[in-house]
Amino acid sequence: MAWHFLFPTRADQMLWRTASVAITVLPLLSVLIGLIWNLSKKETLPQIKNQNRTIEKKILGIIEVLTTIILIVLFFLHVSARLLLLGHAIWLLREQPVDVYRSVDWTLFIPYVL
Repeated sequence: MAWHFLFPTRADQMLWRTASVAITVLPLLSVLIGLIWNLSKKETLPQIKNQNRTIEKKILGIIEVLTTIILIVLFFLHVSARLLLLGHAIWLLREQPVDVYRSVDWTLFIPYVL
């Protein structure tokens, strides 16, 4: 939502946008990798010979280990991006525009009934 907001510096804007994209894309990527992990556990390949079966099990084991490692890394990246956005939002309170301190006369927005 804050994609086009004004930021004090270009670095602040890029940091906000990068973290925002990360918290949006990383869960989707995790779901995709989770699907690959689930498919690797299923017995989808036909059984031909015992020799090929052991090779298949080794490949599926490697896929399972890789997907587990990738999911753990994605989890920590997602949590880091969320914490970064939270800290950055607090950090951006240091340089507020002058208009933030203007008083609003809320009585102008109340409908007047005779």
